[in-house]
Amino acid sequence: MNRGNTDNIDKELNRVNTIQRLPVLRSFKLLLSRLHSHADCHNRQLHYDQYVSLLLLYFFNPTFTGLRSIQHASELDNVQKKLGIKRTSLGSMSEASHVFDPQLLRPIINDLVRDVSPLKLDDRLDKLNMDLVAFDGSLLKALPKMLWALWLDEDHRAVKMHLEFSIHKGTPLQVQVTNANESEIAKLESVLAPGKLYCLDAAYAKYKFLEKIIRKSSSFVVRLRDNASYGWELVSHLEL
Repeated sequence: MNRGNTDNIDKELNRVNTIQRLPVLRSFKLLLSRLHSHADCHNRQLHYDQYVSLLLLYFFNPTFTGLRSIQHASELDNVQKKLGIKRTSLGSMSEASHVFDPQLLRPIINDLVRDVSPLKLDDRLDKLNMDLVAFDGSLLKALPKMLWALWLDEDHRAVKMHLEFSIHKGTPLQVQVTNANESEIAKLESVLAPGKLYCLDAAYAKYKFLEKIIRKSSSFVVRLRDNASYGWELVSHLEL
């Protein structure tokens, strides 16, 4: 190893020694413990709960720059003690994303969402007899090796995150990840549910689609485009 690489690693270790939120992450240990026995490799030393703990450590610490930062953090005594982990190799961290089933996190996320107390919002919103939710799609840059995420051309790859968000609780309700060209309206239509007030941007302002929300016994607040047709056309589609 040359001196330049040694200096870079020393700088990484100095950064991870200023780790934040360890007490908060320690509180996740019991919740994540149900993942510990899950393994797709009999010789695995890195367990699923430990992998998730290290990922959370990364998200809570903006000075971390990637897998190498996380791997270095796993060597620190205070991280090992509070997160209940052992020293993790870079290879194990890299392989883990292909080994562990992300669907196993759904029940844990749902438990966390249920425990969140409602936010204090405008008192008038408390009188709604519907769940107030926002739904939108956002583009996220994808890696070049993600061939399925081809977007505009071979040099532009992206995925689209379709998020349903509870305004009352300030928490996500469900997330769908698709290729960037997937229809936002189609994804919302696939999960429409009764008893909700959907807050939508102009991308969803299609009269036939808005009618489907009404027929689902829900309602909406939507931003119309500048060239939207008012009056009889809108009334006829929504049967107001």
